[in-house]
Amino acid sequence: MDNMIQQYLAIIGGWKILSIAVLIALDTIMGIILAIKNKTFQWSKIASFMNTSVLEMFGGYFLLGIFAMAEPTFQAVVPTTLGIIDVKLVADSVTTFQAFVINPQPTPSIKK
Repeated sequence: MDNMIQQYLAIIGGWKILSIAVLIALDTIMGIILAIKNKTFQWSKIASFMNTSVLEMFGGYFLLGIFAMAEPTFQAVVPTTLGIIDVKLVADSVTTFQAFVINPQPTPSIKK
């Protein structure tokens, strides 16, 4: 049993999981700061984000690790998948950061 766990962690663990977690945390923190700054922050949005985006990223990656243990040919797909996930998360972070630069102030609503 310990050998299986070590094999699984060798496939998906270490810096691979850390890179996903750090990029998710970075995007989440920047999104929260931007929402507070624009006065659009809602706790329910965080729960929704965690339930969809985070669960999808980690869940899919963990399942791929299980498939890679069952079928060794999937082991070559794990680094590619990690790269795709990381690129997507970096793109999300860049988009959030651009919102600070391009639209630093919330758009005022027009009152009639």
